[in-house]
Amino acid sequence: MEGNGKKQIFPVSSSKQEEVGRTSLHIDQPEIRDFKINPEKSLQNLKDGADRSDIVIEKTGGGLTLKLNTGVYQLVKSAAHHYYTCES
Repeated sequence: MEGNGKKQIFPVSSSKQEEVGRTSLHIDQPEIRDFKINPEKSLQNLKDGADRSDIVIEKTGGGLTLKLNTGVYQLVKSAAHHYYTCES
């Protein structure tokens, strides 16, 4: 790297071109399953969502899971929509 007394993350010019190792990404075909709606289970899930405390945050193996009750979910959904569609 050229020296100007400061650390440079990316050199301005490089006389040596380095080869970048590339790996291929293999994606399996998704499994297709039959789906049947269970109205009793759907209604129970709605009831459980309404009875849940406002926000439950769980740490999972791949990140965080937010469990929101129905009212808070609708507020977050509306706020996210406004945030991502508003230009100002």
